[in-house]
Amino acid sequence: MPTTPIPAPRIADLIENPSLLRPTELFLLRNTRPVNVWGLPAISVPCGFTKEGLPIGLQIVGPPGGEAKVLRAAHAYEKFTKKK
Repeated sequence: MPTTPIPAPRIADLIENPSLLRPTELFLLRNTRPVNVWGLPAISVPCGFTKEGLPIGLQIVGPPGGEAKVLRAAHAYEKFTKKK
C-alpha cells in the first residue's frame, strides 16, 4: 500500500498556514498508524516520484512475527526495480 495517502506537503505551505500542520500530519499517518497500533512489521521503500518530483513510498506490511518476510519482500522489490 502507499506509505502515505498523499504526497508530502511542502514545508513552505505549512509555514504559510500553520493551522494545516496537525490535520495534514494526521492524514499523512492514515496508512501507517494502524500498522503501528497493531504491532505489525512494516517497511517503507521508495517506489517513484510525483510529477513535482516528490518521493513516493511503498509500505510493505507483514504478519505478526513476519519481520524476515517483510525484509525479504523489500529487498526483492528493490532488487527488481533497481536501475541498471
